[in-house]
Order: sequence, then structure tokens, then C-alpha cells
Amino acid sequence: MWVDSSLFDIAFFNLIDNACKYSTSKGTVIVDYKVKYGKALIGIGNRGVAAHSMAAEDIFARGYRGKMATTVTASGHGMGLYVAKLIVAAHGGDIRYSFIPKSSLNVFTVSFPNKVD
Repeated sequence: MWVDSSLFDIAFFNLIDNACKYSTSKGTVIVDYKVKYGKALIGIGNRGVAAHSMAAEDIFARGYRGKMATTVTASGHGMGLYVAKLIVAAHGGDIRYSFIPKSSLNVFTVSFPNKVD
């Protein structure tokens, strides 16, 4: 699979930067990689406050900053996740957000078809 590494750098920088910025546990960020069901999966997680349940769909919209995001930090323009989603989509992938309440873990999962040419 062909990828533009400089664009990937931007996408993953944005995801990891957001995980650090919105973490409530001293900036701890978890990064995981695995291949499952024919897809390469990269998970980026942090412990912190969940995005509002209605925001899970909006979180990738251009310029969107949730209510919790604005209370945690004043910096940000709502572009990081939007740009990351565009870059990943341009390479045939997808990004999903989920929150695991039991561990207060926010997870962004990036998936790509696991193709071998």
C-alpha cells in the first residue's frame, strides 16, 4: 500500500497531540498496533473525560470543539481530528472514536485494509 509518509506524520501527530492535550493522567498516551480481520489497526488512547455521546459523530467535523474540550484547554481550533480523518481517508482508511467508561479510556482507532502487493 502506498502512503505519503509526511501526511501520515501530520495525521498521527494530531492524534497523539490531542491524546496528550486532553489526558487527565499526567499526559499518558497508549499506542497499540495489531492486525485483525484483515485490517491493520492502530489505537491511540488516553485516560480522561469522554466526549459527550452526541459528539462522537461530530468530533471529526471541521472546526468542532466539544464542551469538554473547551473546559480542559483553551488552545485549539477544532482542526486536528478533521485533518487526521481526511488524511487517513485519502489513504483508504478510517478513524473511529470510542470511550471505555470502566477505565475512562478515550480511544481513536485508525484502520487500514491489510494489503500485501
